[in-house]
Amino acid sequence: MKKYALEDTEWDLVDQLVTVLKVGDCRFFFCSLMCPQIFKDATLFFSHETPNVAKVIPAMDHIDNHLATAAKNGSYKPAIQAALTIGKKLLNKYYAATDHSELYRIAMSPSFSFLILIH
Repeated sequence: MKKYALEDTEWDLVDQLVTVLKVGDCRFFFCSLMCPQIFKDATLFFSHETPNVAKVIPAMDHIDNHLATAAKNGSYKPAIQAALTIGKKLLNKYYAATDHSELYRIAMSPSFSFLILIH
């Protein structure tokens, strides 16, 4: 089993990964709780609520901003920075798909927003 043991440099990567995936500010969840795991908490939040554009977009923006900021942080090892960059690109791939969604365009149109306000 010794050949499967992590080396000190690998433990350093694990420590940095644990650190970078923690987020202290939970503003996009519209609560005052501390959110230690950005992806888990986003998943739990949207699985317990009815997701809507007004909640999803700020959540996606918050996650995207966190990944972008952390990926540029020079104190993280290059492997962590690369993983964060790949994660951000994948997130943006799915985020960009909303531009092709008819429902999204309808929900974001000024006339639809007006109809919701007068309803």
